[in-house]
Amino acid sequence: MSKSRELTEREKQDLTLYFVSKRAKNLLGDVENDPEYPQHSKTTRRQGSFFIEQDGVDFYCSGNLIRFNKPSSINAKVFRAIFKHADARGLATYEAINKELEKNSEKQLSDRSKIVQRIRNAVFNLFRYSNLPEKIPSGEKFLETDRGKGIILRNPKIK
Repeated sequence: MSKSRELTEREKQDLTLYFVSKRAKNLLGDVENDPEYPQHSKTTRRQGSFFIEQDGVDFYCSGNLIRFNKPSSINAKVFRAIFKHADARGLATYEAINKELEKNSEKQLSDRSKIVQRIRNAVFNLFRYSNLPEKIPSGEKFLETDRGKGIILRNPKIK
């Protein structure tokens, strides 16, 4: 019989790091071999004039491809809807986002509070299931809730 011993702090940190990285891979999946995830010939491109830019169906942040855990997830759909419907101020209304979600095969909801909750949950989890940054270079939140109206997208011009 082997004796168990107390783990050192370094061993505890190593184990924690191992399990966290293992969990992240399980959550994000193996996107390189996932048939649902479209394959891209390049993951970077020359940076344009905005922090987030769209090129066809792909989005780029500072020139790097934005990856979602699944392109068909509600998080990805909500991000595409916010980006598409954001006005000059960056506001995408809950109604516009919801219409876009319903067009993209999401369940139709009639109760406004459920619509708002669905969108807020997707925005909250968006950063967990993608490589989107939570803040823009100035330190402000990238996406923010405008209570009762919608979601504000901050997409500054990059010099």
